[in-house]
Amino acid sequence: MDMLVNVYKSVANRKRVKMLILLIKEREMKLRDIYKNLKIPQATASRNLKILEKNHFVSSWYERGEVFYSIIESDDFPYNKAILDSIRRRKKEKGS
Repeated sequence: MDMLVNVYKSVANRKRVKMLILLIKEREMKLRDIYKNLKIPQATASRNLKILEKNHFVSSWYERGEVFYSIIESDDFPYNKAILDSIRRRKKEKGS
C-alpha cells in the first residue's frame, strides 16, 4: 500500500505533472531544456525529477555530460501507466 501512496503523492504536485506533460509531448529531454521550458530553477527541476524517477514515472541517463529524461512506458508499473494515460486523455480533452 505504501507504494501506491507514494505513486499518487508523486503526481500530487503541479510542477511534476507539468514535467510529465512536457516529457509525454517531447518523448525525451535534457534537464536543462526541462527547467528552462518550465521557467523553474535547476535545483527544483532536479529534485522533482528525482521523485518521479524514484516512483518509476521517468528514467534518466547521462550522455556527453548532459542528463536526459524520458517517460517510462512499462506494464511493470500499471498504476503509473494509468496515471500517464489519464494525463494524455486530459491533454487531448483540453486540445493542448
